[in-house]
Amino acid sequence: MRFVSLLLGTLAALALVAGVSAIAAFLLWLGLLIWSGPSSQSAFFGLRTASGQPGITEVCDAILAGSNTIGEKLAPALVRDYLVSASFTVTAPQEDRLGEVTVFGDRGKQRCTVRIRSHGSAESFKELISGEAEIGMSSRAITTEEIEALRQADAGDFAGEAALAEHVIALDGIAIITHPANPLRSLPLADVKRIFLGQARDWAEFGAPPGPIKLYARDDLSGTFQFFFDRVLTKDAAWEKAKESAQRYESSSHLVESVGNDPRAIGFVGVAYVTPSVKRVAVSAGGPAFQPSGESVRAESYPISRRLFLYVRPQTMRAHRFVSALVAYMKSPAAFARVEELRYVSLRPLERRPEDNQAVICEEGTPEARVYRAVTDGAQRMASVFRFLPNSNTLDSLARDDLLRATGPLKAGLGQGAQVRLIGHSDGLGDGELNRRLARERAEAVRGEFEALGVFGLQVDSAGDKCPVAENSGEAGRQSNRRVEVWIALQTS
Repeated sequence: MRFVSLLLGTLAALALVAGVSAIAAFLLWLGLLIWSGPSSQSAFFGLRTASGQPGITEVCDAILAGSNTIGEKLAPALVRDYLVSASFTVTAPQEDRLGEVTVFGDRGKQRCTVRIRSHGSAESFKELISGEAEIGMSSRAITTEEIEALRQADAGDFAGEAALAEHVIALDGIAIITHPANPLRSLPLADVKRIFLGQARDWAEFGAPPGPIKLYARDDLSGTFQFFFDRVLTKDAAWEKAKESAQRYESSSHLVESVGNDPRAIGFVGVAYVTPSVKRVAVSAGGPAFQPSGESVRAESYPISRRLFLYVRPQTMRAHRFVSALVAYMKSPAAFARVEELRYVSLRPLERRPEDNQAVICEEGTPEARVYRAVTDGAQRMASVFRFLPNSNTLDSLARDDLLRATGPLKAGLGQGAQVRLIGHSDGLGDGELNRRLARERAEAVRGEFEALGVFGLQVDSAGDKCPVAENSGEAGRQSNRRVEVWIALQTS
């Protein structure tokens, strides 16, 4: 009963305005409070009880709102896991209506109620602005306009206090999908754009059997669509015309089902929603074509990789103990197995996977390429790759958390005699020598952050702009190329 006090106070005030005496108005207020029942009395006096259950105290009362990609499967599972870890008995999520579920947990005389509303990433920021939701779920990064709108609403400084406000809980790739019978194996990102803008209309152009290309896309409220529109379509106005012939979906699962039933179809969806009923297409962006695998998405070298975010008002993170504990759990090692079970890419810091060193195409014959091959030959790359805020050497929110996650494993590896090298990379704009220095400075910045956490003995190298993972023609590609990789060479006996 969030509005009980306001309602009763308003009725009493109206009585005073109507000429009723102060004592009579008070008696009216008291009578209404008694009539409203124990739950309303508890709400007024600060003794929050679970709705309709006298003596049961509500201890969570939180709402997560926004991304369907996060809210449909991942958030309910992680909320349940956290409550179980906190000794709550949890019932199966209750579906309130399409895209909305409630998770209940009970612990003695305590009730924990968490509502999850999944209607698109754009809704997360609207509900954070209004104060309806404690946690916003978004499958794209917050925009400068949304940051300003939140500031204007006194919701906090989501840029200046990003460490409190922005949290990455997993990664995902947006897969380009077709019917399984389509022989297409890979596409340049530029051709994906042409197809979805209606500039390529027949499958024969791509070596498939002739026939019209049919477009399947998420709806405008979807963070999946917004990310695709920004990253792949580069906000091209031609989409306004092309979308008239596209089939649009609120649900990723429904989109996949439809593509699997249409031999002429092409669509895009989060990798976690891909089923054997459809085929994934590898995508290139000026370099090699990558399938959206765990390795390529974790390193963000797959061209349509994305982060899955939680956004919280900074003051809520300080004051709401349940919210801050839940957010910490959802990006902690305790959540990794569940994230992977649901086919997202977890934030595991140091899965020593064999890396195909030829996956990154360097400009052979250059000093930087020789350095890169010498460092990576026989070594293994850390799962995470460190990236920065635009036009700076300041680590972004995922990189800050990855530092903490990687500290323990790196210390252990160094203690066993491993050699760890940080290789900095830059985009391809400007002078090559300057880019070599910038790349080295980025690697040195990461080394400095690790040393502040007590990790010493890391070596630094620069590959400059000679080993890109994306084209430098757009800002998204340049941002992908500005990175620091961590390579580990184990001692051999």
